[in-house]
Amino acid sequence: MSNYNKNNCKCKLCDKGMYRKPYELRSGKLLFCSKKCSDENKAKTNYNNMCERVGCDFKVWLNQKYNMENLNSRDLAEIAYGKRENGPNITNWMKKLGVPIRSRTDAVALQWKDNFERKVNQSIKISEVMGAGTDGRVRLTKIMQSEEYRTKQSVAKTGERNGMYGITGEKHPKWNSELTDEDRIGSRKYPEYDSWRRKVFERDNYTCQRCKCRTGGNLNAHHINGYHWDENSRMEVDNGITLCNDCHKEFHKLYGYGNNDLFQFSQYMYGTVTK
Repeated sequence: MSNYNKNNCKCKLCDKGMYRKPYELRSGKLLFCSKKCSDENKAKTNYNNMCERVGCDFKVWLNQKYNMENLNSRDLAEIAYGKRENGPNITNWMKKLGVPIRSRTDAVALQWKDNFERKVNQSIKISEVMGAGTDGRVRLTKIMQSEEYRTKQSVAKTGERNGMYGITGEKHPKWNSELTDEDRIGSRKYPEYDSWRRKVFERDNYTCQRCKCRTGGNLNAHHINGYHWDENSRMEVDNGITLCNDCHKEFHKLYGYGNNDLFQFSQYMYGTVTK
């Protein structure tokens, strides 16, 4: 019987019987029945080495340090390998072991958290690159003055895309706790009014209904029937119309304040007005 049909050793990983030549046994190599077992043994050995490096189960350690203590991959590499440059190795381990990895946005935000020195240095750098009179500031100013940029910014900050959308009452940064309800109604500083104003803007697509201006921060929700005399229609969206600052001032310059009505507004919008 050929020696190749005899089993003189076992696979170091799965214990499967196999034959190896005497010099192979002496060298300690090729003691696995397949490449799969060899790769799995190598991975197991590497993992055990990492456990020894950190002094506990490596996966538990990674999860604790990365997701609980908010250290980054370079911090962990410095602890485990003694070199921050081995950060990619830590990232690869986390992927293999299924340890949750922060999104890029969260990772960048974490780099700035409680990092006063970095914030100061970045501020100085921005000042040098984008300070008044620099080439960077000139380029930025030119871009911001273009009609395309203004239109995009106006659209980007309307409706639900605005960071202050839906924030009213005590949650609003301009809330004045010293005002009474009567004071707020008189000065129009109360949640219902803010909601009415927003709905009027949304219906009119944030556009002045007379001159079609859409410049952000330049719009007013005008009461067709005066706010002070038609109390029942104060919060009726149909009693509101969007006007830009110039058109709003022009209307009240022509018709005054307080006793305005639908007839005046119709005349202003569609009739002939003598100034």
